[in-house]
Amino acid sequence: LQLQQRANDQLQQQLVGSAQEPADLMRTERFMLRQHTNAITCFQHDGTKIVSGADSTLKLWDVRSGLFVRDLLSNLTSVWQVRFDQRRCVAAVNRNDVTYFEVMDFGA
Repeated sequence: LQLQQRANDQLQQQLVGSAQEPADLMRTERFMLRQHTNAITCFQHDGTKIVSGADSTLKLWDVRSGLFVRDLLSNLTSVWQVRFDQRRCVAAVNRNDVTYFEVMDFGA
C-alpha cells in the first residue's frame, strides 16, 4: 500500500504544485467513469489502474486508455471501501445484510 501513498502524493503534486513548480492544471486529466449509474462510494488509483465502487459493483479501469476493463465484483448490496497494491485488492462490501472483506489477487 506504499504504492498508493506515492500515487496519492504524485496526484496532489499535480493538483497543487510546489513552491518550485506550480501545478499545471491544463495537464490534469479528467475521466468519466460512465459504467457507474450512481455516485461512486470508493475509489483508488495507482497511475496504471483505477478501482471504483458503486451501483453494487467494483470496477477496474485502465488509466492509460481511460477505458473500463471489467467488473471485479458484482451483485453486491453495497461497496464502501477499496485498497490495492500491485498484487492484491481488498474491498469492504455488503451482500444481503452481511459484511465481507473480499480479497482478490491481481496475479502480479
